[in-house]
Amino acid sequence: MPKGNKKRNSKPKEENQQQKAKEANQVQTSAAKKTLRRLRNEQQIERLTLKVPHGISATLNLHKAINTTKEKVKRIAKECRRLNIKFLDREFDVSDFEPCLYNLHEVDYSGVNDTKRVNKLYKEPKFYADGVSPGDVRQGIIGDCWFLSAVSTCTNIKGVIETICVARDEQVGVYGFIFFKDGDWVSTVVDDQLFVSTIGGSSVIAVAQCKDPNETWLPLLEKAYAKIHGDYESIDGGSVSDALEDFTGGVSTLYATSELLDIDRLWREDFLNVNKTVLFGCGRAGLGDASGIIDGHAYSVLDATEYQGVKLVKVRNPWGNVEWSGAWSDGSETWTPESMATLKHRFGDDGIFWISYADFLDFFNYLFKCRIFDDSWNVYSTWINYNVEPKSDGRFNLKLSKKAKVIIVLQQPDRRYLHEPPAYLYQLAFRVVEEGSSTYLIRSPYTKTLDPCERNINLEIELEAGSYEIIPRIEAFPNPYAEISKQPNETQPAQDLPGQVDLDQTEDENVNPESTTVTTETTESPTQIVYSAKLAMKKDKFASKLSWDLKLGIRVYTQSDGVSVEAYEGPYPVSKDKNLLEEEDQDPEAETTITD
Repeated sequence: MPKGNKKRNSKPKEENQQQKAKEANQVQTSAAKKTLRRLRNEQQIERLTLKVPHGISATLNLHKAINTTKEKVKRIAKECRRLNIKFLDREFDVSDFEPCLYNLHEVDYSGVNDTKRVNKLYKEPKFYADGVSPGDVRQGIIGDCWFLSAVSTCTNIKGVIETICVARDEQVGVYGFIFFKDGDWVSTVVDDQLFVSTIGGSSVIAVAQCKDPNETWLPLLEKAYAKIHGDYESIDGGSVSDALEDFTGGVSTLYATSELLDIDRLWREDFLNVNKTVLFGCGRAGLGDASGIIDGHAYSVLDATEYQGVKLVKVRNPWGNVEWSGAWSDGSETWTPESMATLKHRFGDDGIFWISYADFLDFFNYLFKCRIFDDSWNVYSTWINYNVEPKSDGRFNLKLSKKAKVIIVLQQPDRRYLHEPPAYLYQLAFRVVEEGSSTYLIRSPYTKTLDPCERNINLEIELEAGSYEIIPRIEAFPNPYAEISKQPNETQPAQDLPGQVDLDQTEDENVNPESTTVTTETTESPTQIVYSAKLAMKKDKFASKLSWDLKLGIRVYTQSDGVSVEAYEGPYPVSKDKNLLEEEDQDPEAETTITD
């Protein structure tokens, strides 16, 4: 064969090898970026227990976070103008699809095939076209109806969304946002690149979008929320109550509507105050679709009122369509020209519908209430390391100089942004014990839900002046979606750290990446599986790796002064009972005295 032929054939081969090397490098770079974000988030959780107990105005750190974010956006915009370039968020550059779109690859986003900047995607882009309203919200390819339901709910109170979307420079393409995470406000910025689907030469936005084709606040808000959790897949599926807290800094409570004791009291005290002191989201789960209400889907409550003796609730589907088809639905015979004028309702498949309070409680079996706080409230908070087995002696001490109404929140870190399912899930509960008493004064409420391992649990109570102990009652469940793994974790001496965390300027620290993984196959019943795994967890800890199970935090809200909160962690617990591993846990509901 002539030498010339060999030379001509070698170039494509070299180019092919270069392409493969380039692709391999991109995969390694994407993996490195993802690992770095995961380690940073893990370090944030580790820092929680280093914060000293503090009490401040419930809105003080909100104002600090707003100012921090404004300064950050201003600094970036000035730098970009000096260099004559648009802002590129190197920490969350969505043009690198893999680390920004996926976590565990359990969701298919194959419809996303490109990215474009806002000025190339919209004809006349405006962050706000005409303010914000529930009707703005349209869901994209991401399964985050829970997030969008909370967004839609928050638009009902003037200023909430504007508070989250803190600052922006639309020409430079930099946008600053704040969210309430793990008991404090955090700040982050994003650029204006968005995922799109290109079909037939035309680009269509793939993520959440506003009804107005030129309005941009919603997809950028969604992008910032995805960024603080690591990627878009990490916000695919969730609880409306969590998102409501993340937006408002409030306290959410989950109700199973079938378990409500006094529905008239709920209507009188809460529903008639919707979008004033409380926000509501709702859902239907495990019952199947019915009368236009979608199973496994989240909705927002827009309004509640009485009309001619009928209690009515105004609800919105974040899809922007598919509505309730029963009484008071669009086209229902219950409507009259007078009622439509009074309730300012118009027919149309826009996702907004009215439903009677009785039907609401029948067709939505879960209700999410979020209490919001203003400057009249103070919050006292701290964190401890806690262990389930062997059982920790950790607790929190609450002192009141006078009678006061308090809202006590026991919380665990949001593990959504750790990029891997935790080995164990924890069901939170606590008891309030008056100093010197051998029995509890009151227990945190128990709500029978499909997912009992909620991020936090709260109790609202009026207490007399005195000293109280808040004693955690935690139960661990093996996570069916994760391989059981252990990672050593040494506690560090407490020191004071700034309360507000900057998610874009977190310093890197060394984290031990080693872990032990165990997988098993079994034909045991679910109850046997849970017990066997819990027993294995106990034996594993006794055998070698004594590490704290989780971080536990407390927040106490009150409008009264003369309040203090202290944390007692105690040493890592080591059981002295040789028979511990063979004993089953007692039913905590049957106990009447406090045992340590």
